Amino acid sequence: MKIYIFSDMEGAAGVEQWDNREDSSYANSVLRRRNQHLLTQELNAAAAGAFNGGADEVVIKMGHADSIVYEELDERVSFIRQGVTWLQGIDEHVDACWFVGVHSRSGTPDGVLSHTWSRKVKAWWVNDVEVGELGICALIAGYYGIPYVFQAGDAAACREAAALIPGLVTASVKKGYGTHSALHLSKERARAL
Repeated sequence: MKIYIFSDMEGAAGVEQWDNREDSSYANSVLRRRNQHLLTQELNAAAAGAFNGGADEVVIKMGHADSIVYEELDERVSFIRQGVTWLQGIDEHVDACWFVGVHSRSGTPDGVLSHTWSRKVKAWWVNDVEVGELGICALIAGYYGIPYVFQAGDAAACREAAALIPGLVTASVKKGYGTHSALHLSKERARAL
């Protein structure tokens, strides 16, 4: 069984500040490295769960530029750093799609770092339904006939996904109070989900 995991950084437990990709200051570098480490460990926990559940292959696609610490990744996973398409590498050989580190769509009041593609985009609509990044990922996976079966992220993103995808299993790792504030699970509890 092959599992494809799309990752984003904003939904990981412990992350509630954007790093500035153009800022090379020490403080920003420390923030970025911390966020990368938190996401990488959540991805490792998800991959371990997939392998324990019977997967023989796990592919992780990084969806947030330079958001994974490659040297810390579980040795059993394969990894796509960049791509010319959003879900680069997804095809008919994938059995299920997961999304780890997911955030809610732009404008979600209790969404931590909520946005849709960039902070400049206000909304995406598909067939009169507003969708965020998780909705587009589900749409792309569905195009290939691949079920989107699991996601981990903030509570608002889990609620958003459950409304779009009946039967989706979600793991909420934090509850947002607003864009830059959340009640986070400990890293151990988040990774155990």
